[in-house]
This record gives sequence, structure tokens and C-alpha cells, in this order.
Amino acid sequence: MKAHQANAREEGGATGGAAQIRRENPEPVESRGPLPALFLVLFGVFGASGFTYLVQHGGDDFSFAGDERSPQTVAASTEVNGQAVFQASCAPCHQASGLGIPKTFPPLVGSTWLLEDKETPIRIVLLGLQGPIEVNGERYQNTMPALRTLRDAEIAAVLTHERSSWGNQAPEITEEDVRAVRESLAGRTEPWNGGDELLLARRKAP
Repeated sequence: MKAHQANAREEGGATGGAAQIRRENPEPVESRGPLPALFLVLFGVFGASGFTYLVQHGGDDFSFAGDERSPQTVAASTEVNGQAVFQASCAPCHQASGLGIPKTFPPLVGSTWLLEDKETPIRIVLLGLQGPIEVNGERYQNTMPALRTLRDAEIAAVLTHERSSWGNQAPEITEEDVRAVRESLAGRTEPWNGGDELLLARRKAP
């Protein structure tokens, strides 16, 4: 009898324990629910707007395949700005107007040294100038520093800018023009000694 009662108590305890376990809430499991419909709609609207903007404002060179421009087109888009070179290297003396400073720095407007031939202004930029020189009927004696550290493309661009600005009308100077003069002056570092030496170099030029 006592054994029977003990077994009954054990079975009751086991049944009660199982019932208690069933009553406990299960452990939460992290899961991803569906995205809200409003979020999906907004995402689609903004995506379509961005695509439309790129197509309409991306320019002629826009491509989803990347930059498909030819090397010639890229080179043309990165040409040297002659006016920018002038403002940085020449305007402090010759002024933005090209009129220079009376009795101090000669004008570029109407200057035969700049306009008469291509080689002379290239020579001046590459080696600089010191000593007397007459410009537009006025005599100047100051020093212009050499700008030979400028690249050939920069020298060509700035001289072309000067030869076509402020009423000046002279043919453009190319990078090849500058390269040829630079090669002809290889080994020389001293500046030109005034207008007389520049005239002599002009007469000797082929």
C-alpha cells in the first residue's frame, strides 16, 4: 500500500511538472518579417527619380558602362586655361588689362615683341629678360624672371591668350612651337640682355 502511494505521488509530481513546462512561454526566435509596403513604395519612387536625374543631367559623356570617352576627348576636356596661367604668372606685372605699369612694366597690348613673331615671346618666357627694351615707343629697364618651369602646354596657352586678348590679333602658339624653341635654347640659362639681343635672335632665326 505504501509503495502504491509513493508511486502515485511520483506520477503526480511528474504530471504537474510537465504541465508547468507547457504553461511557460517559448523562447523568442528572431526572424525577419516582411518589409512595410510604404517603405517599398518610397524606395521605388526615390530610385526612379535618381535614375531619371542621371539620364537627364548626366551629360553627353554619361554612361552606365563607365567613362567611354576617347583619349582625344579626355585631352580636350583637360586643356590648359591660358587665362588662368596669365592671372597666376603674368598679371601681377602686366596687369589684368594687359597695359602693364607705366615706366615700370611694359604693356602687352599692341606689343610687337609679343605679336610680330611666335619665337620671340617664347624666348622671353623661357629665359626671362633684363636690360633696356622699347615697347610701344616707351623705354623700360626692369627684370622679368624666367618662367621655364612652366610646361610647354602652359606657355603655349598663356601666350595664345595674350596674343588674342585686349584687341591683340595674332596666330595661336602651339605646344610644338614652344618645344622647338626650348630645344634651340638648350644649355642656356642666362636671361636675354634687353631688346638688342632679342632683335639679334629674331634675325638669326630661320
